Amino acid sequence: MPTLYFDNHPFIYLLLGHLLKALFLGFLIWQFLKQEKPRIPENFFFLIIIFFWFKLPVLVYNNPINLDESMFVVGAMKLADYPLYWKYVDGNTSGPFSFFYVTLFFEIFNLEYDYINLRILEFFTLVGFILFTFLGLKKLFNKGTAFLAILPATFFLAHTQKPDFIHYSGERFPILLLSLCFFLFAQFYADKKHKTRNAILLGLVLGTAPFSKLQIAPVALCFVPFVCYLFLQENKVKEAILFLASGLIIPLVISLVLWQSAYFDQAFKAYFLNNLGYGVPEPWFYHLWIDFSKNKNPFLLLSLGLSILWLFIRRKATSKKTIVWLVKAMLNKAPYGHSFFKRCNL
Repeated sequence: MPTLYFDNHPFIYLLLGHLLKALFLGFLIWQFLKQEKPRIPENFFFLIIIFFWFKLPVLVYNNPINLDESMFVVGAMKLADYPLYWKYVDGNTSGPFSFFYVTLFFEIFNLEYDYINLRILEFFTLVGFILFTFLGLKKLFNKGTAFLAILPATFFLAHTQKPDFIHYSGERFPILLLSLCFFLFAQFYADKKHKTRNAILLGLVLGTAPFSKLQIAPVALCFVPFVCYLFLQENKVKEAILFLASGLIIPLVISLVLWQSAYFDQAFKAYFLNNLGYGVPEPWFYHLWIDFSKNKNPFLLLSLGLSILWLFIRRKATSKKTIVWLVKAMLNKAPYGHSFFKRCNL
């Protein structure tokens, strides 16, 4: 049991945290006014300290905030002894990698299976998400822009009290995977010398996505046409095929293991079919058609439209130059926008 305890309203503790945050923001403003290059290592370390400070009251609370936490603790404990997922563990919408991720953390560091250690894992998972997002943005833009971009998400995760954002859930590991995919895609896009290697690594990580949480598979698949398009634009058909093949390795291996263990049908029905129709009596393809045919999901249609627009933009300029041009146009219209744009080295 922890020796550190917080009540429901730790006023003094949170006040100190806000003072720490004010010092941090003052340090950022000082760098901006002095027109210095951003001190990224110091800034990032300071940001993670603030993030930890505001997350600590939740980390030491050794009780379940959501039923998902109990499911992950029990499921991970079971996999430590019986590592056949669909036979001994039913993770509902979460896949085997989300549970093995928790099991490995507890077993490698020889930790007790409790809620405190589970939320410590959540903290490091979110730090990994922030880090990979920052590294990916840095590859596409620059350090200053990347650091400014991660501030809103980090402050939101640090301050929110919504239960769905503070407990460990099935979305934590998939979000880490997606941020890693984003970093690998940015590495692939920016590094012209090692495109094939980066594409194969990206394909391997994308192949794990459906087995962490099936709902992130469509998001992960969004990387595939862009990588293939960039390869085909340079007439690199062989490299595009290698990328696609690397993404199929992990699904094929898992399928073979399930087939050999006679649990393929059970896994297919319990995970894929049930998830595709999760929470609704109609077939999965009916709701997919509804999403595309009506204004029920405008974000889906907007994402699809922007993806198509991106392909046309690529004919005249790189997406990076286009985005920078749009931001520059908006900032030039705003008061002091041009000077802000110049200081950020955009």
